[in-house]
Amino acid sequence: MSKALVNNVEMSILRDTGASIDFVIKNHVSSEDFTGETVWVKQALDLNFTCLPLARIEFQSSDLGRIVTKAAVIEAVLDNGVYLLGNRTADLIAKQKLTSNVNAVVTRSQRARPESTKCAVLVPQYIPITSKKIPILHVNLQNAGC
Repeated sequence: MSKALVNNVEMSILRDTGASIDFVIKNHVSSEDFTGETVWVKQALDLNFTCLPLARIEFQSSDLGRIVTKAAVIEAVLDNGVYLLGNRTADLIAKQKLTSNVNAVVTRSQRARPESTKCAVLVPQYIPITSKKIPILHVNLQNAGC
């Protein structure tokens, strides 16, 4: 089992490949996190369906990243400090791992540059020497918007 923050509380994460949805204990969900949606769940050894509310969950760990997902909320009597990670959130995590993070820094706006600023533009020119054309780079100072 791995550890992660679930709504800013550290919990053990149990991956269940047979669960299509995540499950969280009611003690780890605030009243503002409930979405008003419900889901009908049938457990393996139960003949009846159970209606469970859904809650917004912020799930984050150093190796898995940060995911905002929904989980079915179960009663607090079953609290053993474990978050059950289902297939839907596992797919979100897998997609996030495939997405590369690009870090870019903008140092200044290009519009703030004065119009009179000139820059060097390298323009290849061909000068014939005997029977061969040899490219020579010529530096041309012009206002090229660099």
